[in-house]
Amino acid sequence: AGATDVRTFIPMQGDLYVGLTAFDGLSVYFDLGVHGSYEASVMYGHELGTPAIYGYAKIGHFMPPYGLRLANHNVFVRQEIGFGPREKDTGLELGLQLGPLFIQGAILSGSGSEAFTDENRKKAMVGRFELLGALGPLHLMFGGSVYWNESGNVIDLASGPVDTRTDHLLGSLHWGASLGRFVYLGE
Repeated sequence: AGATDVRTFIPMQGDLYVGLTAFDGLSVYFDLGVHGSYEASVMYGHELGTPAIYGYAKIGHFMPPYGLRLANHNVFVRQEIGFGPREKDTGLELGLQLGPLFIQGAILSGSGSEAFTDENRKKAMVGRFELLGALGPLHLMFGGSVYWNESGNVIDLASGPVDTRTDHLLGSLHWGASLGRFVYLGE
């Protein structure tokens, strides 16, 4: 058998999820991927006086709250802008649901997978919102996200310092519509 006869199996994604609810509102979550990615967080969420108002705080190492966060890491809105399967970051995320409006914000270390090439002097900031509604059987969703981070560092060379720091400002809009069993998403 020649080299062209080799057959193999390459899983695109496989994860082990472990979640624990310590008591009402407090959750501990861990996700280990077959290709080395992981998420770990502690989250506390609670109704704020009425079921229409809910808030949560999450701390740990997780995917930033940006865009639709589709599981398919090959789509442009994940891989090409730096939110691939290993692109988790460490920080604090806060969320608030006010009826049909859902707002999330996060302060992250800003280094992500570039921990060895980012001097990490600046923190990444992420903001996301989503508005949900319905027109009879038609359910609609509209939202947007913003991500800002300065990454890079100053490298001292024999010819003098080289500044590789750059600002990253990303913005996106996303939407969705569902009618019965049909769902349409866009970003």
